[in-house]
Amino acid sequence: MGALPIFLIIALLLDEKLSIIRGLVVTTLVVSLIKFVTNQFPENSAVFQMSRRPKGARCCDILSFDSSDQSKQPGFPSGHMAFISYFIMCSPKDSILQVILNVAMWLLMAHDRMTTNCHTLFQVISGSLLGIVVNKLI
Repeated sequence: MGALPIFLIIALLLDEKLSIIRGLVVTTLVVSLIKFVTNQFPENSAVFQMSRRPKGARCCDILSFDSSDQSKQPGFPSGHMAFISYFIMCSPKDSILQVILNVAMWLLMAHDRMTTNCHTLFQVISGSLLGIVVNKLI
């Protein structure tokens, strides 16, 4: 049963018709890898400190209802912003309305991530850039 999710991920990565899903999976994996690496630095290092969520961070994960302080958890880069930036780069930009909706979606997500203290501006911008880079590389 454990091999089934890995098989599905490999199938999604190889299917050209599902390129948006492939990119979102890759984006999620890269964000997780960066968070893992920054967690390996000593706690008093600048890299470790800048990778932490801001003080007062609560309910920051996708399905998290944990209201405890999450400021000790890694928040660099913002996975939500990487995800939404990748998605926006894949979405149509044929009309001014589509562009406005894409910008509004990005601004609302960035605003939400910072006002809920889940991320700093640096983490939000880093996540956005990561999503754009992954989009350009895939």
